[in-house]
Amino acid sequence: MKKTDNKQVSAEYLADLADRLDHNLAISVGEIRDINEDINVLSINAKIEAARAGAGGKGFVVVADNIRRLVSRTDGIVAQMTTKVSDLVRELSILSGRLGLEVRGQYFAQAAFNAIDIVDRNLYERSCDVRWWAADPPLAAALADPSPENKKTASHRLSQILDSYTVYFDLVLVNADGSVVANGRPRLYSSAGKQVRNLPWFRSALALSSQDEFAFQTAHQSELVKNETVLAYSCPIVSPDGPVTGVLGILFRWLELGTVAVKHAVSSIERTGMAEGDIEAALVTPDAEIIASTNEDSVGSSLDQSTMLMIQGHDMRHGFVETSDGRYLVGAAQAPGYEGYSTGWYGLVRQKMG
Repeated sequence: MKKTDNKQVSAEYLADLADRLDHNLAISVGEIRDINEDINVLSINAKIEAARAGAGGKGFVVVADNIRRLVSRTDGIVAQMTTKVSDLVRELSILSGRLGLEVRGQYFAQAAFNAIDIVDRNLYERSCDVRWWAADPPLAAALADPSPENKKTASHRLSQILDSYTVYFDLVLVNADGSVVANGRPRLYSSAGKQVRNLPWFRSALALSSQDEFAFQTAHQSELVKNETVLAYSCPIVSPDGPVTGVLGILFRWLELGTVAVKHAVSSIERTGMAEGDIEAALVTPDAEIIASTNEDSVGSSLDQSTMLMIQGHDMRHGFVETSDGRYLVGAAQAPGYEGYSTGWYGLVRQKMG
């Protein structure tokens, strides 16, 4: 069995093989030329000695001339071989470079998939949380009879939940008119009495008819929690006789999850040694809004149109994108969903080339 049979073929291995081949060829060609030079010197010396020998040395002159012709032919063959092999080595180097970029692009796409998959799996739990807690009796009681005692009990219950689930800024109980009745952290956030009727998460939940359903508002800054960036999940609270009496809203600490997901994507690539230099990982909405990124300055801005067109409509994809800022190697994946839940967002990893 050849030694190479057990080697893992990779772009790095091919590039190294091309370098070694080129190096060994240069050494061999140099040795051949050194030998030819020595033979050429011997041929010249032979002709000199043959001339001194006079008529008896004429035969050596013929041999010396033939040797010189052979040396000339050998030099020509070496020159042709050098050209041909150098061309092959150059082509091999180009192919290994392309293979390296292809493999790197695949790694980028896989890292992007892993990032958005982590997010979907985590946020699936948030959709379960809001539906489960909306059925808590003290919340319905505070909506049916918003007495100080009932509102205090509802706030205490929300506070108990928050003590066990640190991923939330706050939980808010809202009546059908859009006024906050109680919240879980009243000492930190003075939400009671505030109006939220125009917020998408409230309006969407109020339009639902079952506590098996939930509504969602993507990353945004919420005045209810001092303009922190949140994801909002909401669920209608339905009275025993049927009507929707209010909404429970849960305000999730989005940047903590989003930042962890994108940083993990970059570190997973760096651990493979597949890429050097600055790599950006981001999470992007279908509307092209960047809602998390290792480049914090880009959060809240829109992804460039060229990259968005490249990634839209594909489960996983990688390739090159030309933008006004330069040429990028891009890997991307759309949210795969988990247990029927999906954000529909995209994971993105890219690196500027050159």
